[in-house]
Parts: sequence; structure tokens; C-alpha cells
Amino acid sequence: MPDSKADRLRSMALSCKRYLKQDYSTYVVNDSTSDISSASPDHCRFFALSDPKEGELMQSCLHSHLIGCDRCQELRDLFLPLEEEIGKISERCPMASDDIFDLRFLLDDSKDKIDQWKAHILRSVNQEEVKKEVLDKLEPTEALLVEDWAMKFLPLYFREKSAEFYGKRGINWHVTAVMRKTPESSLLVEVFVHVFDSCDQDQIAVASITQNTLSTLRKLYPELTGVYFRSDNAGCYHGGYLLTSLPSIGHETGIRVIGYDLSESQHGKDICDRKTATMKQHERRFVAETKTDILTTCDLKKALESK
Repeated sequence: MPDSKADRLRSMALSCKRYLKQDYSTYVVNDSTSDISSASPDHCRFFALSDPKEGELMQSCLHSHLIGCDRCQELRDLFLPLEEEIGKISERCPMASDDIFDLRFLLDDSKDKIDQWKAHILRSVNQEEVKKEVLDKLEPTEALLVEDWAMKFLPLYFREKSAEFYGKRGINWHVTAVMRKTPESSLLVEVFVHVFDSCDQDQIAVASITQNTLSTLRKLYPELTGVYFRSDNAGCYHGGYLLTSLPSIGHETGIRVIGYDLSESQHGKDICDRKTATMKQHERRFVAETKTDILTTCDLKKALESK
């Protein structure tokens, strides 16, 4: 391939990468009642997320898809010259069939992964819109709970030897961020942390944590009547055991579970990650100031409760 053509394709690939990382999520049409009379099918989340074969999983748009997107088309056009170049190589070197097969497989695999990345971004935008809708219509008697298993907490030593660093056993801890609205419509965030000496991060553990969290909320805020849940798509959250047990947990605690949303990977748990980072910083400061170690769940609880 000539250097000028290779440089042009590299520049095009970099432009497409920047488009997906920065701009594409801002181009997605947010709702079907938008004033936009025409939108690209690449930007319409209702069109893209509808199942053409299942009527219950389909939602019609109030706008047409008469225009295209130059940036999305550039993403498709990126692969055409590469396919042509592989065809030329195949004609010039018919004996190199294995290498040509590898090139075609790499190109097809890259195209599929880029399409999956684009779909992931669109689903992430859709899930964030759901979160905004829940927060907008949240009543003072309702709350939104975002759940996540934090990465295992490694024991902290005030003075640690190199031999003590290896082979550490992490401490399981689960973070639940509770968002409520005050009568003045201001948003309050409260965090509940469950720490375990030994625990399987499965549906039974999450169901027990959910029941304990709702029972505690009922005691702290008797006016609370309903909650929305949000978590990632890990197996401990989207399994049938947990989802079928939520009505019973709500009946027992007196707080009805109104809805449960599953967010995309690496999206939707930002508030849990922010709170976890703050707590880890507080624990490191606690060890430095008190010159004590955090080795057990009791030590971790003491550090979290310190001021």
C-alpha cells in the first residue's frame, strides 16, 4: 500500500476512534418526542434498540430516518479500502492463503468488535436516560438504590514488610448508594456498606444485603414506601433467585420494590465507585494517623466509622 494511502487510512481510523469515544454519545436522539423531525438511524436509540420480530420489544419513533450521518458512514467506509487491499494481495500472492485467511479474519473480527463497541455506547446512553427519568420522577417517599460489589479490600499495615504484601486475603465488601429527594427537591446520597469475613458473591448474598438495607432504611425513614434498584449485569444481580425474591423482601420490610434496572458494563455505577474511592482514601488516612493496621472486618468497620 502506498504511504500516502496508509497515512490517510490511519488518520481516518483515528478520527473514527475519537468520534466513538467523544462525540457519538452526544448525537444519540434522547427521546421519541424530540423536536427533531428527521434523524439518522445510527442516532435513534428507539429504532436501534427495538426488536423487529417481537412487538413487545419494539417502540416506534415520531421522526423519520431520512438523513444519514457522515461520521458513522466514515466508520463503515474505513473497511472498504482494507478489503480491497487484501483482495489485491490475494491476486498477487495466491500461494499465501494462510496469511490472507488471517488478514480477513482479523479484519472481520475488528469490524465486529467496533460494531459491538458502538452498540455498547448506545445502550449506555439509553440506560443513563432511564436513570435520569427515575431521578426526575422520584418522590420524597421513594429512593433509588445503586448496588455494587467493590473490589476486595486488601489489608493495610502501618509498616508493611515485603513478605507481608504477598498472599493477602481480600475482604469482601458491598456498597449501596441510596439517593433520596427532600421535600425541597434537593438530592441526598447516603451509603451503606456491608463487610464480610467470608462470603460468596452470589444471589443469596445480594438478597440478604438487600433485605438488610431495606430494613435499615425502614427504621431510619419510616415515610419511605418504595425504591428503585440499579446494578450492573453481573450474575449475582440478574439471576432469577434474586429477582423473584424482591417482592417477598419488599412485603416483609414494608418497602415496595418499584423497578430494577441493569446498567451496561463500566457504566451506571459511577456513584458507587466515587464513594468507594473516598472510603479507601479515608482508610489510608486512618492507618497513617492512628498507626494501626486494618487486617479484619472489625478493623475495617472501625476505620469506616471513624471521623
